[in-house]
Amino acid sequence: NSQKTKLMMLKIFQTFHKPYLRVNAQNGWIYPMGVNGYRDVDLITDDTGENIAQLNPHYCELTAMYWAWKNDSSPYVGFYHYRRFLNFVVDETWQAGFGFSMALSQTTIDYLAHPGQRELALRMLRTGDVIIPRRYAQETSVEAQYLKYHPVEPWEHFKYVVSEKFPSGGRYLEMFQLTNLSTTCNMFVMPRSIFEPYCQDLFSVIDPIWGHWGPRWGGYLDRYPGFLAERFLGLWLHMKGLRILEVPLLVLEPPAD
Repeated sequence: NSQKTKLMMLKIFQTFHKPYLRVNAQNGWIYPMGVNGYRDVDLITDDTGENIAQLNPHYCELTAMYWAWKNDSSPYVGFYHYRRFLNFVVDETWQAGFGFSMALSQTTIDYLAHPGQRELALRMLRTGDVIIPRRYAQETSVEAQYLKYHPVEPWEHFKYVVSEKFPSGGRYLEMFQLTNLSTTCNMFVMPRSIFEPYCQDLFSVIDPIWGHWGPRWGGYLDRYPGFLAERFLGLWLHMKGLRILEVPLLVLEPPAD
């Protein structure tokens, strides 16, 4: 029983919107989750309990986050994507740069889902507050990079809402013009004691922006709630003065035919 309790301390929800090679659902700490209506054997789905599943085409991984916030109680919580994992092993194993693409294989998934990875993540959270994917140095500032690829209106609204909601928000917003290091992918591992206030703040910022602009630019560009959330994570961690540990992000791609 004590071993089972220990296993349940950390739950990483891994979102799937289509079939993809995945961990065994009984592995005890990585939980495959279907989003955007995707269903399969052994998948939790983001449209049960209290949920915002219908927003997934625009909110991306945030629907999984919202589900875990409202329907789960694990002491530590994290998020992966169908093909993106974190590697907590700090040796020469797969340590390339910000994100390292490698061939999708059951062997690699078994390595990344090994109980030893879970133990390392929990050890990291005893010495730091939050684990995030290694930040990537872009060619321009976070703000300039965002505006190159996304509509300006939600970004300006985002900065306004942050400055209104957080007394120190306005001062910290300059970060977006002063650094080219960005938090990406809405991936992290953190204790629930940090995760819950993070979700409270995140959705209080994102929801009014979506409520105002809605789906206006079409397709990829209408996923701006998810894109804004990526930037908000870095800002929020900085505002809260939290201790961050960065680890490599691995992207598992099917071998080329």
